[in-house]
Amino acid sequence: GEYERDPGDESPDGAAALADAICATGAGTADERQRLLETIDPVERLGRAVEMFEEVLELLRRRVDEAAVRRWSEPGGLN
Repeated sequence: GEYERDPGDESPDGAAALADAICATGAGTADERQRLLETIDPVERLGRAVEMFEEVLELLRRRVDEAAVRRWSEPGGLN
């Protein structure tokens, strides 16, 4: 089917907007997010935001790996 709207319509425009969008995901602590929002230089802000987001992604990867191990090691698991 066709899209009713362009999927890119909601994409952040620019480094500062992308950093703000990453911050809005809840990555990092409240203090880290506040410092991020107070960072004036958009490139520095984006760099900090990416670091925060990478930490969240790593945590999610670990959780997925742990869930997969539990799933496939249970009796009756398909392994």
